[in-house]
Amino acid sequence: MELYLNIEQAIRQQKNSLYVGNNVTEQDVRNAIRSVMRDNPELFWFDHQHHFDKDNGIVSFGYRCSPDRAALIQESIDDVVQNDFHINYVRTLTPPEQVAYVYKWLLTYCNYNTKSAYYQDIESVFIRRNSACTGYAKAAQYLFQLLGIESCLVFGRLNKDKEDGRHCWNIVNIAGHYYHLDICLGNWAFEDVLRKAGITTIQRYGNYNYNCFCVSTDEILKTHSIEDIETLPPCNENLPVTEIERLSRIYINKRRDELDGCQSTPKDCSANLSHFEEKETSSVRPRQGIDYTPQPEGSYGVGSVIGAFPTGGYFSGLYSWLRKKVKKTEEYDEVYSSIFAPSEVKRKSHMLVQVYLHLYEETEKVKALARESDKNAERRDYIPLQHKLKKGDKVDVLLNIYGVTLLMTDQKSVVWQGSFTKCSFDFFVPEAIGIDELSCVAIVAVNGVPYGELKFITKIVDSPRQLNPEIIAHKYSKVFISYSHQDESKVRFLHEGLELGSVPHFFDRNYLKVGDVFPQVIQEYINSADLFILCWSENAAKSEYVQKERTKALERAYPQVKPEQAAKLRIYPISIEPRADLPSDMKNYYHFGEM
Repeated sequence: MELYLNIEQAIRQQKNSLYVGNNVTEQDVRNAIRSVMRDNPELFWFDHQHHFDKDNGIVSFGYRCSPDRAALIQESIDDVVQNDFHINYVRTLTPPEQVAYVYKWLLTYCNYNTKSAYYQDIESVFIRRNSACTGYAKAAQYLFQLLGIESCLVFGRLNKDKEDGRHCWNIVNIAGHYYHLDICLGNWAFEDVLRKAGITTIQRYGNYNYNCFCVSTDEILKTHSIEDIETLPPCNENLPVTEIERLSRIYINKRRDELDGCQSTPKDCSANLSHFEEKETSSVRPRQGIDYTPQPEGSYGVGSVIGAFPTGGYFSGLYSWLRKKVKKTEEYDEVYSSIFAPSEVKRKSHMLVQVYLHLYEETEKVKALARESDKNAERRDYIPLQHKLKKGDKVDVLLNIYGVTLLMTDQKSVVWQGSFTKCSFDFFVPEAIGIDELSCVAIVAVNGVPYGELKFITKIVDSPRQLNPEIIAHKYSKVFISYSHQDESKVRFLHEGLELGSVPHFFDRNYLKVGDVFPQVIQEYINSADLFILCWSENAAKSEYVQKERTKALERAYPQVKPEQAAKLRIYPISIEPRADLPSDMKNYYHFGEM
């Protein structure tokens, strides 16, 4: 149990390695990982990739995506569960009705497709809407967990399948009684598979089969074999046929995009249920030739698609949805930026900084999500964007963390799609850091144009507390754009973006007036600006004016002004083509974004 718990925690935290001791065997590690993954469908970022160094007692883990990417995927899954599955509505149903709802919803929402990417995990179901048996079973297990219904995964094979072919389904607990639940076989395209496995009468209601819906172990053994059957809860009865018929009529709420689902399949289509690992594919097409290649747990396979698209069904709904989306792209949202981070951290620990973009009415939801990711997260503050966002706008977040020097600089990008989204940064506080506080600045830019920043201080202490530290949220009010005239066409978007946001800025061809003393005007503007955008290129490196402007700006900025929070001017450097070597007095202190 200790090995199980340690491995679960390591995978959940995406640790690269874990010391398990020298008295643990490779089989012990493999069994623990298998158990963890069967019990926790939410760990979609791990697909059994590991290496055990027996000599040193260390398990190394490989993950299919970064923590940031996993967080974004989880946000999308949460959105689907809330708005497509309608979990709040499902919670009002009785447990048998909830099980029936999950059964019908998964069959309606997701195609059977063993060529889908990552089809052994829940992302393939909720996000890609193309999955195979283990994906379906894990998605059901995930939804049952949210509904408070006990369930587990079952592995075995179908009768008369290839000798080493494998299949996955669920056992579910309804009012203290356990039942087998094979969702994949509810797809009417698998009628031939059921008959081949031993079913003589198809129990079909509406568009779905119910031969393997809430049945006993004796009943499932007529068509399946079961691995490790002695470890599974006993399923001693079938749900009555009259109850199944009633539950088959459970109403499934339409998804918000009004798609009608993808349940139709050519009648002569055979199917392979033995694949349940991931395989990337560039296309998803229904086909009649099916590959029965069996795959062991933790391997990769190629399979088939079950789910053709009927006329007037999926694609007609999709085209209608896309037309609506096109119209909505012209609508603007008033978007807020919120930053979450611990107010205090200790040495030798990770500091998670989360930056959310969200609507005002999503503030509390975002706050809750941030605390789920990091219990020490504090909502620092928010500022309204300088101008409203439309769907498709790209938002860059540049995070700088300072001590005596610049300790970390990193930039993440998200695309606004009309609802909350976030990017996350991770900073490890070393034991010998030598300071007692971190000065953090998150600069936010829309479509490449910086508009504001969020600044906060995080204390380094031995025993962190949850406090509400001061936040400085600042929208830039006076901007100087430094560039070579040879690059004007490449940097004009900065002028146009600031102009659109009604932000006063210096773009010399538009600012200078007849009779102005050029050097004096430039100096005065830089001395009063709060943001200096440096457009760096070979042309800029050769420009006398750009060099003078840059030198003047550095007089008011970090690192010549220390500590960083004492600087009166923020420098935002951009590298453009033709690219030049970065200035020696800046390259170790600034992140040069590329355009």
